Amino acid sequence: MLALAGAAILSSCKSSTDKSQGSDSTKTEQTIGQHEGHGHDAQTAHAGAHTYSCPMHPEVVSDKPGECSKCGMELEHTDGAASAKKFTMSFTVKPENPKAGEAAELVLKPTDPEDAKTDVALDVEHEKKIHLIITSKDLAYFDHIHPEYGADGDYRVKHTFPKDDRYILFADYKPTEGMHTTDKHEVAVGSGKEGKTQFATQRLSSMADGYEVSLVDQSGKPFAVGAQAHIAAVVKQNGKEVSAESLENYLGAKAHMVVIRQGTLDYLHVHPGIENGRLDLHTTFEQEGTYRGWLQFQTGGKIHTADFVIIVKPAA
Repeated sequence: MLALAGAAILSSCKSSTDKSQGSDSTKTEQTIGQHEGHGHDAQTAHAGAHTYSCPMHPEVVSDKPGECSKCGMELEHTDGAASAKKFTMSFTVKPENPKAGEAAELVLKPTDPEDAKTDVALDVEHEKKIHLIITSKDLAYFDHIHPEYGADGDYRVKHTFPKDDRYILFADYKPTEGMHTTDKHEVAVGSGKEGKTQFATQRLSSMADGYEVSLVDQSGKPFAVGAQAHIAAVVKQNGKEVSAESLENYLGAKAHMVVIRQGTLDYLHVHPGIENGRLDLHTTFEQEGTYRGWLQFQTGGKIHTADFVIIVKPAA
């Protein structure tokens, strides 16, 4: 069962720009639509009580066992053991001004601001050390790739940007000695003219390589700020429903979902659970607006990506 906090319990993770690229290191927020200063550090004193925190979202802290309100993972007994040390991800692109349709090399290096000369070890999460999510700034384009570690201590991957645009890269990683972190980087491709796609209409069904994927709200009510929603992700092929259990494991899960709010670019990467044979999402939206969501799953060794537009109304 998943509490999907990027569309806030669908909740989640700002970008400074230096010409064509920049970096902003932020930990995943407590809910999408809440900005810096609203999360709780895993180092928060527990006044003698036991402390439990989420391994994926260490800012989610409780004084008793349970599930993470964001991703549904079991909270781990930490008693403040998680490090509050901050790390960043340096980023370069080669060539410096990539062209659309031509492969560019993306080079990432986790760094310790207090000791830039020492390599920073990363934990493996869902079979990879870095999940790199690439979207166009208007959220019309999406990709999910994985830089690989090299002997020089850098992580590298090649990517071909499809058209002139401004792209946002979310580097999602967990330093062994720090908290789960997401850094944002902006890249101008070609002319760097930003796309202006608007998503004004809600769309909860999507075709992905012959599969129809629908987000079905079990409450039957419109998505609204503060309203609890229970969403099933229903996968069908040729009109017949496909059991979530039959989906192949993709990066250690039956599915991955990224949710990003248009405009503010608040980000969340989560992993649905399974309930009654369907991918299962529990959500509470904390801010009105338009959200883009991408659900990825695998069959026959092929990754399928279904995309959605979720419109969240003000609280009733």
